[in-house]
Amino acid sequence: MYTINTDNINHSFASENFFQSDDFHNALNKIDWKTIKIDCEKPSSRACILAFSSRKVPLYSSLFPEFNVYYGPVIDSYEKMEVIDELLFKINNQVKKCGCISLNVRTPFPYPLASNYFHKNGFQRQITGGECSAIIDIKKDTNELLHGMRRNSRRCINKAKKKGVQVKSVEDEIELKKLYYIYCNTGKRRDFTPYPYDFFKILWSEYENKKRVKFLVAVWNKKVIAGILNTYHKKESIPYIMASLNNYWDLCPNHLLVWESMIWSKEINDSSLFKLIYMPKIRDTNGNMDHYQFKSAFGGEIVEECTFYKKIISPNKYKIHNLLNKIPKWRKLYNCILEKQYRY
Repeated sequence: MYTINTDNINHSFASENFFQSDDFHNALNKIDWKTIKIDCEKPSSRACILAFSSRKVPLYSSLFPEFNVYYGPVIDSYEKMEVIDELLFKINNQVKKCGCISLNVRTPFPYPLASNYFHKNGFQRQITGGECSAIIDIKKDTNELLHGMRRNSRRCINKAKKKGVQVKSVEDEIELKKLYYIYCNTGKRRDFTPYPYDFFKILWSEYENKKRVKFLVAVWNKKVIAGILNTYHKKESIPYIMASLNNYWDLCPNHLLVWESMIWSKEINDSSLFKLIYMPKIRDTNGNMDHYQFKSAFGGEIVEECTFYKKIISPNKYKIHNLLNKIPKWRKLYNCILEKQYRY
C-alpha cells in the first residue's frame, strides 16, 4: 500500500475523501450540475469514482460538456488495483453517452502509481504544477504546531493579530455573500471559474452543521477581507477554497486564516490531518503568488500526492470548442454570461 507516515498517522493516498463522497455528489446535483457516480463492489475491496460537469453557460455547456474527476477514483484496498481499470473503462463509456468533449482527472495516485491503467484507457498525463500537498499532523500540541512552522509564518500570524485582523465563523448569509464576492474576485485574478453562489449556500446551510464543511472569514475594521472553506472527511481536513482581496495582503489575513482553520480542525472537529493541496514542487520565481512558499511554511511534510490526466473524448467537438475560445467576441460574451450567472 502506498502510504505516508506522519509520526503515528498512516495516511492512504487513495482513501475515500470528501470530493468522492455522497455529500459532495448531492451538493453538485442540487445546483443542477451533471454527475456520474460509479461504484464497484469486490469481495475484498470497494472502489468508486465521481465525475461532474459544470453548467456554466447552459446551452454551450450542454453542447460541449467537460467532465472532471476531483481526487479520484478511490479504493479501499491496494491489493485489487485492477479495479481502477474497470472504473476508468466504465466512466469513459458513461461520459461518451453524455456527449463529453474531454475528461479531466485529478487522481490521488502519485505518478507512476496506477499510470499504466490511465494510459491503457487513453489518458495522457498533464503537468499542472499542483501535484504536491503539505500534510500536517495536527494531533500535536498547539505550541508544537507553532514551533514547527517557519519563523516567517509565525511572524505573519502575530502581525495579523496585532493589526486587528480577527477570524470568525460565517454567521449569516450576508457574510457568506461577502466571502463569495472575494472568492469571485480571486477567480478573476487567478483565472478560474468559480462555483455558483448556490453551491456555497448549500454547503453552508446543509453541511456545516454536520461538520462536513466549515466557512471562516478574516475581518479587519468590520470588513471581510479573506475567507476559507474547509472540507472534512473522517480525520482529514482540507482547505478546499482560500480567497482574499490582494490589497489587504500586507495584513497577512491568509496566514491567520490557515492557522485558525488548523486549530478549528484540531479542537472542534477532532481532525488528525490538515492538508494544504495544489502545491507546486518548487518556488515560483516569476513574481506570481508563490503558493509553494506559502503552503510549505506551515510545517507539513511535502509529498507528491497526485497526478493529473486528460482524455479527449470527442476530438472534433473539442477542436470546435477550442476554436470558439480563440474568438475575442465569443470570449467576451462568454465571460459576460458567466459574470451574470455567478452574481448572487
